[in-house]
Parts: sequence; structure tokens; C-alpha cells
Amino acid sequence: MRRCTPTRIGDIWSGFRRDNPRVAYKLAVGRIPEVWGKVVGPEIAALTTRIELKGVILNISISSSVVRHEIFLRRASLTGRLNEELGTEIIRDIFVH
Repeated sequence: MRRCTPTRIGDIWSGFRRDNPRVAYKLAVGRIPEVWGKVVGPEIAALTTRIELKGVILNISISSSVVRHEIFLRRASLTGRLNEELGTEIIRDIFVH
């Protein structure tokens, strides 16, 4: 069926994500490394050796003990910022190794 009025690609994409929550979840999970670097900055992102989402817990491995402790102390605010950037509430806590 042919549409009479043009539709913005953003509207189509939003509808697709809304109608396919599993796809939206997978897309958000795939964006976590990119968003992690944006939220914590390039210096801390460079010290991050592993990022893995297990259920609702984000497991992060950091090579510096000082930065590891800083992330541990700021994990609540980082969780909120990560979820905000991802556009969905998929992370409930951060576990730092």
C-alpha cells in the first residue's frame, strides 16, 4: 500500500523500537561500550578492560585500583546516567572488578 504523506524515518524507527522491545533491548545492550566511554570520559574508558551486562548488573573490569574505587563510589549516579543515555532502564547496578 502506498502512503499519501511522507513519514519521517525517526517516526518509523521509534515505532519499530516500540513494537519490538526485544530488538530495542539488544540495541541498547550493544550501545553500552559506546555510552560507557561517553559517560565516564576517555581516560577511564581507556582503563576499562571489560564491559559485560549480566541480567541487570553491569560488570566492569578496570585496570587501575584508584579508578576502580572511584567507580564503586559513583556507581549509583553512573547507573542513572547510563540508563538516561541508553534511553531505557536496563542497568540496575554496577559491579566493579
